[in-house]
Amino acid sequence: MKKIIIVILISCICLGCSTSEVQLSPRYQQALEMSAINVRAMLKDCQAGNQQSCEEGLKRAAVLLDHIVDASYGRAE
Repeated sequence: MKKIIIVILISCICLGCSTSEVQLSPRYQQALEMSAINVRAMLKDCQAGNQQSCEEGLKRAAVLLDHIVDASYGRAE
């Protein structure tokens, strides 16, 4: 179940960013890229059975989504 949630979160992030004209500051863009790389790596570990990676991946995905929401409202980090 957790694997499915992680895949859905990553898909939503990628789909939302690729189908719209999202303008991010360089700082947010870099944070987004690094978070995506880290979450993808944790997803692979999670799919291999590493429970800690499942939990950490969900935490990082949640933080990333919070940052994207903050950026959409113009709130500084």
